[in-house]
Amino acid sequence: MRSAARSGSSGCSAGPAKVSKVRWISAMAGCIGGRIRTGKSEAVDMAVEAVGLIAGAMTTSAFVPQAWKTWRTRSAKDFSLALLVLLVAGNTMWLGYGVMVGSTGLVVANLITVPLTAAILWVKLRRG
Repeated sequence: MRSAARSGSSGCSAGPAKVSKVRWISAMAGCIGGRIRTGKSEAVDMAVEAVGLIAGAMTTSAFVPQAWKTWRTRSAKDFSLALLVLLVAGNTMWLGYGVMVGSTGLVVANLITVPLTAAILWVKLRRG
């Protein structure tokens, strides 16, 4: 049995031949979880984006106390270097993805999280 996405009934773009690659990526991301368009109503779409903004604010704010403590004490000895490198790289990629799909929640959260995790990484590299 063919899925709705494969049969073309999902409302998603058929492929990159008709539009630019960036627009096609944005359209596909919207279909699979980027900028959510539920098709129900503008109010539902706004509520979904609000959930993303709130989730981004909560996860980003979790880094603030640790970044402040790390910066103040100039010590990141309890952090794994691999963790910090992966967090900076991953959050940078989430930022780029958020820009490509036009997700305000992803962009705002990662514009704050990337510098915070990069600051912790900088202390780790400088002070161990």
